[in-house]
Parts: sequence; structure tokens; C-alpha cells
Amino acid sequence: MSQIYTREPVVLGHCVNLHHMRPSRVLVSFVVALVLIVPAASHAQIAENIQNSLFALFNQIIGLQKQLIRDIDKQLSAVRSELDMNKGMLAYANGQLSALGKQVSSTQSELSDVKSQLATCKNQLPPPKPASCTWSNGVTYPDGSIIPFMPTGGYNFSSSAVPASAMAVCMAPCGGYVVYYKCQNGDWVQVTTGYPNPYPIALKPVIYLYPTSTQEVTVKLKYRGELAYTYPEYDTALGGWRVIAEPSGTLTNLADSREYSYLFWEGKEYPIHIDEARGFVVKGSDTRAFLQAKLAELGLLPREYNEMIVYWLPKMQDNPYTFVQFVGEEYTSSASLSISPKPDSILRVFMAIKPLDSYTEVIPQKIEPFERKGFTVVEWGGMEITE
Repeated sequence: MSQIYTREPVVLGHCVNLHHMRPSRVLVSFVVALVLIVPAASHAQIAENIQNSLFALFNQIIGLQKQLIRDIDKQLSAVRSELDMNKGMLAYANGQLSALGKQVSSTQSELSDVKSQLATCKNQLPPPKPASCTWSNGVTYPDGSIIPFMPTGGYNFSSSAVPASAMAVCMAPCGGYVVYYKCQNGDWVQVTTGYPNPYPIALKPVIYLYPTSTQEVTVKLKYRGELAYTYPEYDTALGGWRVIAEPSGTLTNLADSREYSYLFWEGKEYPIHIDEARGFVVKGSDTRAFLQAKLAELGLLPREYNEMIVYWLPKMQDNPYTFVQFVGEEYTSSASLSISPKPDSILRVFMAIKPLDSYTEVIPQKIEPFERKGFTVVEWGGMEITE
């Protein structure tokens, strides 16, 4: 039988403004309302359900808090790991800086030694006493050949040619020189001092052989300096290389029976005079195109000029500008080749380069064309001019 309630229903809307109450108060009001309108027998069940719901809600909140803590822990762990890695990188960088500092210190010490040696060498220049000097018609090497930087027959001072008979040149022990001029009244005046070549140079040529048919070829090099490296090894007993050369350029060295693409040699420092008024000034970014064009114009084949470019491009392309001159007689006279059987055509390309900070106007060098005919020998090499 249904129960009849005489209690008046409670309208919550008249006494509670739900929009402006905290969630906890809303929940309490909701529970009170249920108690007022629900039969007493169901109060315990409702209370239990509410308690279970609250426990479930609290468990969810605790789970979310634990998950949040775990996420924060992971982030902290990642930050700590990154921090440890940064510390390791910092320690490595400090080690590199320390090593670099030691290297700079060592380089400065070496530079100081070089400056000291240079000062000692300059002090070895003879005093202005021409009577103790030997006369010369140009400064000569021990073998009697003329040093390139001193022209034969006379010297130019104050825009006037001076006959060699009015000049005395004294060579110093360290390789420097003093030049004296004989005035009209017979007095001797010290004109200048210096060194035959202020530039340290390194020669790195390679030699290609292209006979018309496979044959044995002997190549002898007379270098007015000292050979530093050769490949294949230069036969000092023979005074040269002995190879079997094929028309393709492939060489078989008779000394070790190995196959080579060319003959390589490198000489120690030797003075070659470079007239820096003539040549080319090349922008760093234009180096590749310049070398491809000029080396082909000189007569090198793609295989040859590509091998030359691979070696010299890294030394030039990062310079703001580079002075370039293709050296002729000054080089060939200092490093002469004797080849048997005698070639029908020989091309010797020797490039001198000097780094420049800015563009300098020079007289463009004239390039002479080269014609390959019969047994052809090709050589390329170069040197770096440094102050």
C-alpha cells in the first residue's frame, strides 16, 4: 500500500541560488533535498551510494594526482638527463679550449723562435765594405747560373740603368745580399739589402707521359734545389724514372713493377722571381670557373686540369681574392726535364698564387695556346707565395 506524505514539497529554486554556490555546497544541498523528498527507507541506500560515489571520485582525484606526479617526475628526469649531457658537452668544450690554448701557446713560441732566427740571419749581412766583396755581372749560384731576381748586365735604381761594372753585390752567410753602387767620384754607397726571394715556396708538380705507342721512357729531373718527395721513388743511381708508358697515360714503373697515373715530385724551397704586376686577380667565389677556363685554355685536358683543381681549389676559394700567375721560363730553367726518347711536344703549367685581402689591378697575362702532337709530355704544378 502506497504511503501518503503530508509534508509540503520543498522547492529548492526558491531558497538556493545554485549558480553562485561552490560545488561542495551544491552537493550538500542536493543531498538535503533528496532526504526531504525520498522515503526514509531509502535514505541509507542513498547515503551508501553517495558515499561510494564520493570514494570513487576521491580515488579518481588521487589517481590523477599520482599520474601528474609521475609526469612531473619524468619531466624532471629528462631535464636532469639533458643537464648532465650539457655538463658533459661543457667539459668537452673546456678540454678543447684548453688544448687549443696550448696549441696557440706552442705556435707563439715557434713564431718567436722564427723571429729570433730571422733577426740573427739579418745580423749576418756584411757591413758596407765593398772591397771584401767579389765582383759579379749579376748574382750567381755556385754552378755559375744567374739568380733570376737579379738581371744580367745591369740594375735599375732611380729610373736609370746602371752597368754591372759599377755594381758590387755581397752575399751574406744566411742567403741575404747587400748591393753597392759606385758613384762618379769613386765613392761606394750601400744601395739596398734584402734576400733573393722573400717568399717561401713549395713545388708540387706531376708529370704525364703520352707516347704514340707503348714504349720505355726515361725521365730525368735537374732541379736547382733539393728534392723532398717523389712518387714513384726517384732512382738516384739512374738519375731519374724508368717506366713503360702507354698512349692512355698509364705508367708501369720498372723499379717496382707497379702501375701509376703520373710521376710526382716535390722540391724544397727555391727562389723563383715572380713579377706580381702581371697575372690575374681572382675572387674567391670565382676560383673554380677561373681555373676550369684558364687551365683548359693553357692546353690541359679535363682529366689533367680536374686533378690540378682538386689540389689547388681548397687553397684558393676561401681567400677574398687570389693573385694568380702562370710562371714560364723562371720555372722551367730551375727545374729542367731530360726525357728519352725525346717528346714531340711538352706542356709545363706552373701556377703561382698569393692570397689577397682586396682586389688589386694587374696587367692581364697573355695565355699562349698549346698544340699536342706525337709523343706529348704534360706537367702541372704550383707554389704559394706568402709574405
